[in-house]
Amino acid sequence: MMQETASNSPTTELLRSFTPLQDLSENELLKLSSITEIEQAPAGRLLIKQGSEQDYSFFLVSGHIRLRAADGKISDVRKGDPAADNPISQLLPRRYDVISVSKVSFIRINGADLNKIKLRNQAAESASVSGYEVSGENDEETNEFENQLTFQFLQDLENDKLELPSLPEVALRIGRALDDNVSDAATIAKMIQTDPQITAKLIKAANCAIYGRRGEVETCTAAVIRLGNDITHKLVVTFAMRELFKSESSLLQQR
Repeated sequence: MMQETASNSPTTELLRSFTPLQDLSENELLKLSSITEIEQAPAGRLLIKQGSEQDYSFFLVSGHIRLRAADGKISDVRKGDPAADNPISQLLPRRYDVISVSKVSFIRINGADLNKIKLRNQAAESASVSGYEVSGENDEETNEFENQLTFQFLQDLENDKLELPSLPEVALRIGRALDDNVSDAATIAKMIQTDPQITAKLIKAANCAIYGRRGEVETCTAAVIRLGNDITHKLVVTFAMRELFKSESSLLQQR
């Protein structure tokens, strides 16, 4: 159902007040603000329909909403409640009808847009892949280092010093499973658990505040559920690429 839309964007301060967005940089928050609008709806409006699979995060900006589960259980959320710091009815398909009790304002952040920003954070942690990175502060230094890096990379490859992981196959298997509409978290987790190292990294990522931490997850299946299939797959690929370019070269590891 269409909502009445206000023609104003949320401030970065407002966005940062929501738990999953608190670790984003100012520039990332500005980008998010530019593609997001504060929406408004009167009392009695159905804001989220139970069973919906529309991929967006719903954040309450002001007002009072009511969540109604399939069994009739009711829970109310008001701005200022701890529950309002996180997305409302986030799991897909949606588990609740969400209805406005008073006039409300809210923002909806497209899942794909939020995922891109989250993944940008992951990429920033290793702007180059693992040990191979360009660190020059000017073009001349950068070009010189790139030439040195290329030579060392080829030398490591020739001497069988590159550490090649088994993980890319895991990433490919997950990708094929998603293409075949296999979305069961337990099935995907079973694939990931063939590599204990990536399993540990994924659980650690799921417990980061940026993914809306509401309690520690301890299993791979729980991590997949929290992150969602798309983010899980992309993180697995990211971790795989980090491992792919590990080198025994002391020259490249000194960074």
